[in-house]
Amino acid sequence: MIFCKLLGPMVDAEKLGQARFGSYILREKIGEGGFSVVYKGEHNSGGRDVAIKVMREEIAADKAKIKDFQREYSILEDFDHQNIPQVFDLGDVRGLPAYSMTLCPGETFYSLRKQNIRFDIVGAWLAMIRTLCIVHDENVVHNDLKLENMLLSGGGQVSLLDFGSARRMGGTGWFSKVVKSKRKTLTGTITYLAPELLEGKEANKVSDVYSLGMSAHMLFCGSPPMQVGSGVDGAKALYKILKTTGIKGIERRAPIPKDLAQIIDSCTRVDPEGRPEDAIDLWQRVNTYFKRPNAVKVSELSRALLPKAKKTEIFKSKIGDS
Repeated sequence: MIFCKLLGPMVDAEKLGQARFGSYILREKIGEGGFSVVYKGEHNSGGRDVAIKVMREEIAADKAKIKDFQREYSILEDFDHQNIPQVFDLGDVRGLPAYSMTLCPGETFYSLRKQNIRFDIVGAWLAMIRTLCIVHDENVVHNDLKLENMLLSGGGQVSLLDFGSARRMGGTGWFSKVVKSKRKTLTGTITYLAPELLEGKEANKVSDVYSLGMSAHMLFCGSPPMQVGSGVDGAKALYKILKTTGIKGIERRAPIPKDLAQIIDSCTRVDPEGRPEDAIDLWQRVNTYFKRPNAVKVSELSRALLPKAKKTEIFKSKIGDS
């Protein structure tokens, strides 16, 4: 299906307020990225609200990217888990490809950490791992894991968003095409990109694991272990750091117990063969650690890592620790 041919002139995705998508009216914009804009969709007869993701006009002019948008929808169709948005309908909004999905409430982990709000940051990281276990179990690579793509609601519900760069293992999505065409373009946020991706290699489960390790640095320390710019220059600077000095151990940056720090550091090894093989492997390691009789409690470690945070408790650990 090629939307732009079937549906005539397209409009700016930034100016779609009050437009219709099936039984829904687009209301306020609730998110955006380089490829798409997300709106709240209000049912015209009082039904449930949804989120509606709409491709940007300049992106929708590329037939290959339309296919990738459809691929994203197809990947999300494979999941039935509360931490991953459920998709409903695929169609268009005034000629621009669009689909509807669960409206996930909450704030991003990044926003909460930046505002220095007290929440269970260790439990949040464990929730990221467990959610990625669901993704990896379906043989899918998310390929854009970061705090900005994790939502936390006031009731403790965690949601993993933005599968725009995701692909099934063995597939050839947009990321793969970028690599094979050798364009000077990278998907994802540089801080979270594994070294092998900077070399132009394919994304896989161990590169997702690297992103989980960097997410631990961002959550527990409040900043990345190295500061680089953006774009190609930033990628080159990061690659040089990784290949010369590697990543500073997290135990040197935050009061993390040694055995747990070693697990986190294993995620960010430059050599992918030294990392846990996938999120399931990583979860088994951290779960085993926290089940030890003498292990620090998840909530206690979170409080130690955020000693001066604003006292707004909004998240409880998912592994039986209050």
